[in-house]
Amino acid sequence: MQFVNTVMYGYVMTRRLSRQDWIEYGLTILSEKGFNALKAEPLARGLKVSRGSFYWHFKHLRAFQEAVLEHWKTTTTERVIDQVASDAEALKALTTQALTSNPTLERSIRAWSSEVAWVAQVVDSVDRRRIQFIEQLLEEQRVPNETIPVRAKVLYWAYLGRVLVNSSELDDRAVDDIVKLMLKP
Repeated sequence: MQFVNTVMYGYVMTRRLSRQDWIEYGLTILSEKGFNALKAEPLARGLKVSRGSFYWHFKHLRAFQEAVLEHWKTTTTERVIDQVASDAEALKALTTQALTSNPTLERSIRAWSSEVAWVAQVVDSVDRRRIQFIEQLLEEQRVPNETIPVRAKVLYWAYLGRVLVNSSELDDRAVDDIVKLMLKP
């Protein structure tokens, strides 16, 4: 570990933070304290480094916020799609993951999107991508074409409802019932 000759907030800085360190910390703070806490000075203080470290990796606050949203989008949408797409029971795997995951970060992102227009656009694109994937899974299961868009949205709305009301996890039987309902002819 390389030591840096800088004392910041009473601590000797012992390592250099990467761009990814900042993004992951930003997601943690977003989840815990909300989007108003995504500011260079308090983040630097929380990481016990200088604000210069932040600006070394990000040109400005918006660039950081965009990186945080891009990481959220990748990990909670594209990576999840990649993981479940090859599963023989992909719809069940996706539904299980969606209805049993921790909703705190998703709730914070959606609160942010209700206040900031460009964030709302990112969230809207994620919503469309997720619904499109559910539609694809329903089509693969030979659900009648005319019902696919509505069923995909209902299943996605179940996920969003759980996020917003912070309901407890569903057990396997409940997930099975939901998937069977979505696959009924």
